[in-house]
Amino acid sequence: MSKHSINCAKSTIESIIEMVERLNAARTYDYPEELEDQYDEDSISEEIYNYPLEVTVRTGWVSPGSEDPDWYEYQILITTGGPAVRIIGDLNTYNEPDNVILQHQDWFESWTVYPLSGYERKKLIEFARHFYFGG
Repeated sequence: MSKHSINCAKSTIESIIEMVERLNAARTYDYPEELEDQYDEDSISEEIYNYPLEVTVRTGWVSPGSEDPDWYEYQILITTGGPAVRIIGDLNTYNEPDNVILQHQDWFESWTVYPLSGYERKKLIEFARHFYFGG
């Protein structure tokens, strides 16, 4: 396991937490008045939507010809190459993230789960719930 990919995963968590906390502060007006420009809700939402490289979903086994498959997993790809970072998890019946797993990898390595604290998990799932997964 590459120290470089671990550092990239840690940096990703820090960036996501910072964006989510700024968005929450913007929604509750819990920020210093002199920082009003940094806490514009629309700007922060746009920053969150533009952060990942790709947002994808996949389904389980379905019968051929099924019109509307039920998505059951999502992936938010943050970076690719060496290192790469992604968020994956299951979707609930409303196609909303039900859980969150952060993974990282470097060249010629398998995806490795990054251990999250309860607080980090909470903030990453808040981040993941900003995206539309169909349905």
